[in-house]
This record gives sequence, C-alpha cells and structure tokens, in this order.
Amino acid sequence: MAPAYVVIGSEARSCAGYRHPIRAETCADAVEVPFGVDLLLTVAGREVVVRAGGFSEAGEVG
Repeated sequence: MAPAYVVIGSEARSCAGYRHPIRAETCADAVEVPFGVDLLLTVAGREVVVRAGGFSEAGEVG
C-alpha cells in the first residue's frame, strides 16, 4: 500500500492530496481543493476526509 500525502498551501489557499508521485511537482492522482472544501482521499479502500473548512476563516495555517 502506498502512503497518502496531504499538502496544505497557505499561499495558494488550497489543500492537495496524492498517493503516487511521479517526479518533483507531478503526481498521477493529485486532488486539489480550495480552503473551505473537504479533501476526500481513498486509502486502502477506505475514504479519508481532511476537513479544510477552518482554514478559510483563519487565513493562515500553523
């Protein structure tokens, strides 16, 4: 099973998830959503939800 990665981009104000990196900055199955929208990933046949709703109000991550 490949690991899942989540990247939170405060400048782009988005969250991205992927499992199969091809090379730097390129992934076979990348999913990106803006802050305020939940990120849905499938890991080992199970749906994982990253709730990004709080980021939209905060304006920053960390």
